[in-house]
Amino acid sequence: MNAVRPSSPPLRQASSPGIFELPALTIGLVAARLADHEAIAWVRAELEVELARTTAKGQSGRALSALANPMEHALAESVLSAGFSLEAVVPSRSFATTLDAPERRAFESLLARTSDKTILTYEKPTDAAFEAAARFIVYYSDTVIVVLDEEEERRTWSKALLDYARDHKRRVLVLDPTERTATPAD
Repeated sequence: MNAVRPSSPPLRQASSPGIFELPALTIGLVAARLADHEAIAWVRAELEVELARTTAKGQSGRALSALANPMEHALAESVLSAGFSLEAVVPSRSFATTLDAPERRAFESLLARTSDKTILTYEKPTDAAFEAAARFIVYYSDTVIVVLDEEEERRTWSKALLDYARDHKRRVLVLDPTERTATPAD
């Protein structure tokens, strides 16, 4: 992969001497570009249910996202509102220059609120750059939330990413905005 590894948070000592625990849960967000505002609202509500379950267990943590589209922007806002830190995995050096003005403002606003960012070394935001960003997010996450594309024929990337997540033994929640289903991937 053509990327720089993000800094890993150190282990912190638990309340009992001699026991260590991981600092937090890491949630990866990988979403298709959705145009339907109702679909975006549904996906965001489903994510907020997952975040509420996580925080109810006393877990907090961080979220990784490429912030590549309005759907990922909405999910990032939800994660930040839930008290998670946000880390950006930017697909390429020139990614922001390819966005239209409103999307670029949203991207830059979220980027300014991240706790860390990794910019992949691709010069332009190609399909390979987006795939590398998605794989990076999966690799460094405990739980991955995958939002499927609304169009069946465009779901190929999602299925390949799900296989990659399964191969790496990640917990995966698949959100299908077309069917309005949220299911764990097996």
